[in-house]
Formats: sequence, C-alpha cells, structure tokens
Amino acid sequence: MESLIIRITKNLKITKRNLLLSGLAMSVFFIIFLVLNWIHIDKIHLNPLNQFSVGATLNAFEDLILVIAGYLVVSVIPHMIFTKLLLFIEVTMMLGGISYTILALSSGNLLTCILRLIRQLDYIILIYMLSLVSIQTIYNNRFQNYDNYFIRWCSSLNASLSKKWIKLVFLVLVYWVTSTLTLPY
Repeated sequence: MESLIIRITKNLKITKRNLLLSGLAMSVFFIIFLVLNWIHIDKIHLNPLNQFSVGATLNAFEDLILVIAGYLVVSVIPHMIFTKLLLFIEVTMMLGGISYTILALSSGNLLTCILRLIRQLDYIILIYMLSLVSIQTIYNNRFQNYDNYFIRWCSSLNASLSKKWIKLVFLVLVYWVTSTLTLPY
C-alpha cells in the first residue's frame, strides 16, 4: 500500500500529504453520495443491458472522445494544477456513480451492476492514465528545443504517449464496450 502511494505521488507530482487529503475528501464525498443514494433507494433503477447498435456505439465513442479531448486541452495549459483538479472532480463523480451501483445491487440486475462497476473502475483508471500523460506532457514541454510552443507540446505529447499507449488503448476499448452495453442511449 505504501509503495502504491509513493508511485502515485511520484507520477502525479504531488506531495503525500496532498494525496492523503484528496483521498480523504473523496472518501467524504463517497459517503455523502452513499447516504443520499440510500435515502432515495426507492428511485434507483438500472436499465437492462443494451444490445450492440450503431447508435449506442457511436454515443459511447462520442463520450470517450470528449473525455480524451478534455485531457488534451488541459495538457496544453502549462500548469499541472488544472489536470489534477480535473482528475479530482472526475474521480469524485465516478465514486458517486459507484455508490449508486452498489445500492442498485439490491435490484437484482447482477450482470448490469457488474458491467457498470467494471466500466466505472475502468474509467477511473483511464482518467488516471490520461492525467499521467497530461502531467508528463506538461513536464516534458520544458525540455523541448523548439521555439514554437505547440511543436514543443506535440513532441512532449508524443514522448508521453509512447510509454502508455498500449494501456490507454486497452482501457479505451474496455470503457467503450461496457458503455455501449450499460448506458441508456
């Protein structure tokens, strides 16, 4: 556990204290989401699994492109705080979705709940990996020998993606398939 915290602090370029405070804040939000969902448990309803259709597949792909584009836009800004803030907000929102799915397990849609949990956990890992690429791009941008900022950014992005592209492709595919099956389009 300690080595995981050290790796995360090193990768996100934050202090251990800030990571623990962020984790504590996310835990508080998770408990709040869990309590709010518990209060409204009678309104929890999961749609049945979708079938693979062109519309659902394109909608899931569109959602995925927007997430990736968001992290690309944030990586253009030469300050890492925006990437870290986006990561915090998205993980916190996904924890709310996980609390909803956990309470929806009582509805009896076990397969749908499992696929939703897989999608939500995959999304958290995906945005973590996109954050790492964004932070590494911002960090590497300082050391590029080009005068034009966008050429330096593209070179830094290429260097950052070269180390993580296989993991990102796998995470994108898992998210795309599970979103196509579980989201109500």
